[in-house]
Amino acid sequence: MEKKAKHKVWKPDEIIRDLAIEEPDEIDLIAIGSLLSAKIRCSNLDGAAATLVGAGDEALITVKGTDVENLTPRQRFSVGHELGHWMYDRERATFECQERIFVTAWGKEPGIDPERVANNYAADLLMPRKMFTSKAMGKPITFDSVDELSQLFKTSATSTVIRLVELGSSYAFACCVEEGRRTWFARNLDVAENLYPTRRPSRESLAYRMHNDLVTGKESLAIVPATAWFDVDSAKGVSLVENSRRLTRDLTLSLLYWSSEAEYFRLVEEPEDE
Repeated sequence: MEKKAKHKVWKPDEIIRDLAIEEPDEIDLIAIGSLLSAKIRCSNLDGAAATLVGAGDEALITVKGTDVENLTPRQRFSVGHELGHWMYDRERATFECQERIFVTAWGKEPGIDPERVANNYAADLLMPRKMFTSKAMGKPITFDSVDELSQLFKTSATSTVIRLVELGSSYAFACCVEEGRRTWFARNLDVAENLYPTRRPSRESLAYRMHNDLVTGKESLAIVPATAWFDVDSAKGVSLVENSRRLTRDLTLSLLYWSSEAEYFRLVEEPEDE
């Protein structure tokens, strides 16, 4: 649920429409900031990835870096995140946002956490749904696709992972695992809403094996038992594809999808009564 605001709240789709944006390279954050009365600059911040300082109807967004005309994907997401705060959290004068929240502050029920609201705002602004869906159509749910789309939209890997899973063409999940425990997940919009990945992926999962240094390298892809991720009886005998990438020593992003629709439906369909 979005919070009510006394000022005009520019929603991402309104911004895209108002500025007649049709392609990813037309998403100009300086122009968008101007529309929202927010000046954007770079500076050598100490400790924070980005900050927001509001005064009346104007704001100053500072992102850690040196070149505001050539922001990196992470810097662009930081700006989009602060614009989300400017739209929905104006009653709070300042924000200092750490890099970590751009990875960990995701999941359902965004209205309970302003950081999740801001992350979702940035995703909607930088990867408009209609535009992203057309660019992602038919692409496999892998980190190769994530890297390609991240480069096209100039967005962070984590936000692109979630967008690809939610709006892509396959039944799929994205999971963030920290110290062996799932912190958030996203599912494709066509996936059954009563299907949830387990809180602790089993030792058969790549995420578990990466966390325990049983897999070398930053990234791995393999077919694993569905029971590695889903603690339901119907997962027995079903397999899925897991593509996991280590972000830090204790943080892993995992993409889960099925090699065929038949495998997915074996997992979600209720068995017939005998």
